[in-house]
Amino acid sequence: MRPTLATGLCSLFALVIGCAMVCVAPKAFAQNAEASRFDQVDTNRDGVINQEEWDQFSSQLFDGIDKDGDGEGSPEELGQAFETFDYNKDGVIDGDESPLIIILGDDDGDGRVSRDEFDSLDWTRDSIDANRDGRVSREEFGNARREVYDQADFDRSTTLGRSEYDGAPSLTLFRF
Repeated sequence: MRPTLATGLCSLFALVIGCAMVCVAPKAFAQNAEASRFDQVDTNRDGVINQEEWDQFSSQLFDGIDKDGDGEGSPEELGQAFETFDYNKDGVIDGDESPLIIILGDDDGDGRVSRDEFDSLDWTRDSIDANRDGRVSREEFGNARREVYDQADFDRSTTLGRSEYDGAPSLTLFRF
């Protein structure tokens, strides 16, 4: 299918909006809009993501969710976090953007989470909300993200190479 002028303009608009974002995870999203999520997480540019980089990026993601800064994602904050995870602003969350969200919310099995799927997410599922209080704490979010990291580390090197990171979204059932 050939791109149309409308498609090109929409892509340009999405790029401009993406570049203008400074309110959600500022350090992570202030980088070039063309950079992959892997490149955003690999802050020391050594070609692998170590646990410290993963945890730092996870913390920045959580900061984008926790708007009131109380250390917990309330149901309201979690419901409004779609934009935090849809970093390329294409209207869906894919495996590169958040494998964890794919695991939790890909109801139709297409490897992506639409806004409607996201809005119907049950954050208490799959032990994200470990204590089942209806809120997701920074610790609960970090623990879930660490579990994804550990399971994506197929070669058990304690770092994620690009091939592990890029290959893992298609195996999302094994990433949580």
